[in-house]
Amino acid sequence: ENEVAPDPTLDDHFDVKNRKVESHRIAYGTQKSDVWLEISLTAPDQLCQRIAWQLYKIFATSNNSNSATQLSEANLQVFDNHVNGCYGTYKDMIKRVSFNEEMASQLTFLNNQAVATAWHRSGHRKKKAWPDENYARENLQLHSIGIIRLHDDGTPILDQFGKRQANYQQKHIFTAAKVWTGLVTSRRRGNYEDLDWATTSYLDPLRITSPIKRDWFPKIDLADGYIGDRVPLCADLPEQPFLKKNARFRLLGGSTDALSSYPSRKSGPDEEFRRYSLEGGSALYTELCNPKSGVTEPTTTLTAGTATATHDSALGAPTCLGRASKCDSGTTLEGRRVEANSPNTLDDCLDGDDTTVYDDDESVKKIVVETISGNDLRGGEQVTLKATAFVLSKSDRVDYYYAADATNPDWKHLTSMAPPQGESVLEFEYERRPEVVYRLPQCLSPDGCKQAVRVVLRSSRDPANPVSGRKDSGGYYLDPNEPCPTTTPYHDIDDLSFDVLPSYRPQDLCDFQTTVTLTSNLACTGLECTLDTLGVFEVEAGVHYEYIEPKCVHMPFYENAAKVFAEWSNQIVMCADKRTPSAMATCVSSGSSDRHPSSTNWADVLSNFREEKLTYAQNTERCSDWAHRAVGDPQRIGPYSGRTGHCNYYKNCMDVRGTRDNMVDSHYHWTDDSCEIKVKVDKDGMIAIVHQPANTQDWKRWGSSDPPFVQSHVDIDETVSYFFVQWESTSEVGRLNYPNVEENACDGGTADATYCVCTTSVSETAVFTGPELPSRQQIMSALKVGAFDPDIFDDGTFTLLAGSTEEVAVYKNATDPTDYTVNTIIRIKDTFGQDIFLKNVL
Repeated sequence: ENEVAPDPTLDDHFDVKNRKVESHRIAYGTQKSDVWLEISLTAPDQLCQRIAWQLYKIFATSNNSNSATQLSEANLQVFDNHVNGCYGTYKDMIKRVSFNEEMASQLTFLNNQAVATAWHRSGHRKKKAWPDENYARENLQLHSIGIIRLHDDGTPILDQFGKRQANYQQKHIFTAAKVWTGLVTSRRRGNYEDLDWATTSYLDPLRITSPIKRDWFPKIDLADGYIGDRVPLCADLPEQPFLKKNARFRLLGGSTDALSSYPSRKSGPDEEFRRYSLEGGSALYTELCNPKSGVTEPTTTLTAGTATATHDSALGAPTCLGRASKCDSGTTLEGRRVEANSPNTLDDCLDGDDTTVYDDDESVKKIVVETISGNDLRGGEQVTLKATAFVLSKSDRVDYYYAADATNPDWKHLTSMAPPQGESVLEFEYERRPEVVYRLPQCLSPDGCKQAVRVVLRSSRDPANPVSGRKDSGGYYLDPNEPCPTTTPYHDIDDLSFDVLPSYRPQDLCDFQTTVTLTSNLACTGLECTLDTLGVFEVEAGVHYEYIEPKCVHMPFYENAAKVFAEWSNQIVMCADKRTPSAMATCVSSGSSDRHPSSTNWADVLSNFREEKLTYAQNTERCSDWAHRAVGDPQRIGPYSGRTGHCNYYKNCMDVRGTRDNMVDSHYHWTDDSCEIKVKVDKDGMIAIVHQPANTQDWKRWGSSDPPFVQSHVDIDETVSYFFVQWESTSEVGRLNYPNVEENACDGGTADATYCVCTTSVSETAVFTGPELPSRQQIMSALKVGAFDPDIFDDGTFTLLAGSTEEVAVYKNATDPTDYTVNTIIRIKDTFGQDIFLKNVL
């Protein structure tokens, strides 16, 4: 924060020392104190310096507690935190201090982790270690409210018996410790003093790099509620929230690593990691690109050409010369092995070597590449890739590849398709986008670039029975990562090369902003209308933005839960909330043309980009868009080996994985089976969440006679993630207010050793019923569930009720018969004049 370049004309630089350099022989501890004293006494912002000193005495740390005591800049940053926040809020100051490496090291919450982290990953030697409570206790006792409740004048608040009242109990420390889990140091970077042998940054704030160590279960607050009260529910987000008012985006540039969410295992500049690319001209593209006017076309020597390819003997494949909006192979690819100028590949990859001509002889007949915009083929343009082929069997597969350099092709797999039998222009059975679409690689040469595409038809024909036989090791089961397959004599491989104009520089086309916040709702375009979230996505070639998810709360209990499963088979199961984007799009084909008749209980992963997650409703619609499939409860994903069959859109099979040890590393898939959420109550009244998914199909784990595993974190026998809840008080003296095996025989629940297992249900009641407008005090006292600003919903979704005031405004949901229901949103002002939106529900 507030970093500036050094001024070499001034003697204001730090002396530094590490293994490779020592600028001066000094006492480094003295340097820190000398710099601090000089600034504290002579800086023009003396009020701020004195406030910072008082804050430093409250949030006391010592550089003796960290492993970089000799670093001047990193240790002075501890005090600079107080200076930078001297006129801010105390809440902001606590955050600054808490995310400082020195505080985290001194009060031992650095690398703190949830109890489930080690327990579920320690195999048969179970290790149960609760989060370190040191900072949780110090934060309550020394940094904020103190041990005893006080009046505003500092005198203690007494109870009815004249005794002082405690601000918190041990259960609150136990709970607060879970908040400080998952925090690790930032990575070393440039532009500041640091140790050359360290990979750790002692200057930058702590970060959460993975939720693996986080405790994500509910946490009680110090009153009668929970941390997260008055925060909106994630389940209440509108469709396409990334297109709504106040949606926020961060520019990542050439990086594809998310900064605000858990990064994918496959993050990085990998062309095969298919992220979503905005369609040029969409409303969101216009907002993020902020197109410049008067853009000059890059200089080029390419002249106008034809859109029809002729054979290029030097390259060995059909080629389109000159600038054009498309390239069509024409008749140059007809046949297999007997085609003219065989093999028609840039790298001499041969077709299958069987020369027998059958009545039904599989072959690629034509390839066409064409820009979506109608502009000439140019690096960075989005294009469609179409192939015409004759396909023998529904078990055959067609793979699509591209190469940035036709003279030295490095083939990148785009996607694979399950084609229909017979001759046709091949398309996905996806109503929203049947074509194969990709972005042409960048071209930096003014002479243009020769790029290429490849289409591979993998045959499933059995050499032992070539007329009607199907071989299990044929196209249906082969890995599409091999651009030149040789396993059967019936494959057909063909290439098409074409000239591409030099790319525009993205900064010449767009005026990119570091952060963008939408000021109004936008209309969706094309595939945007089918998405529930975006994550990291591409705006222009090589330029990425990250959609920053809005702050919201996932409820641990909900009605109408669905079973979801992870791994290739129905191996690991748990519950999911249908209203949130919790799982990947998974559809059962039930005899569709791309499914072998013996595999109707296998499912496709049908995503618009890798690792896409969506709601149950959107998944149902997605299945319908893909040739009227159904959600179902599949036995497994795809065929026997990974990435080979029915995750046939942008390699989505690579995302099929699961582990019981770590829920975050499991990618779940929707099913239409039900799931029950229960609680396991221990003798002290703490609860753990238990999921009991249905198994209507009686599926077994692959290769086993046992039913699927339940995810460990919510398994009735494996869970250790217990947390305190706010039980309703009982009026009966001496009676526990929660189910207990010995005291009340689980109060209607089921006894499990010393635990009680109870069913759950969720009921919602409108708090205010009208017609009188409730007061601000009544609202603050009664409403605990947050809501989103009604302005982010589509026009007409909410209506402002007559009688609303500047202090209290009531918004009626247009679908409700009365003004005040559980869907009603009420707006009030907080003590700083900021809007708070609350849901009228208990």
